[in-house]
Amino acid sequence: MKYLYVGLIVLLAGLGVFFFIQTKGHGASGGIAPSIPHIGSIQILNGCGKPGAAGVVGDFLRKKGFDVKETDNAPDWNYGETIVVSRSADTTVASQVAEALKTPNVMRLRNDQGLFDVTIFVGRDFNERVRTGTGK
Repeated sequence: MKYLYVGLIVLLAGLGVFFFIQTKGHGASGGIAPSIPHIGSIQILNGCGKPGAAGVVGDFLRKKGFDVKETDNAPDWNYGETIVVSRSADTTVASQVAEALKTPNVMRLRNDQGLFDVTIFVGRDFNERVRTGTGK
């Protein structure tokens, strides 16, 4: 009888180790770590008129893991501050972009084209937003 108990304990310990090894690295939630941005398509428009401003912001966000799809010029170049616009009902990506740029200027403005999840209008403050990532 003594050997039966010892055998049962060894079997249970072995199963515990097996399941621990199988689940190690998968995390309890099975989700994405909070430090990794949610993937979304991002459009960056130069709204300050300084050549290359949209590209600078795009490079900054790509290094942080964001999916920048397009950089271009905004229709107007009178943006004093950078504005992050969510183009969908889900504002997750816009919030993460705004946090990366350290800007409080976030708004939701739906777009029927549905090409981008977020549009960023780069303002004259863009150097502050990308130089240190600390903003105001």
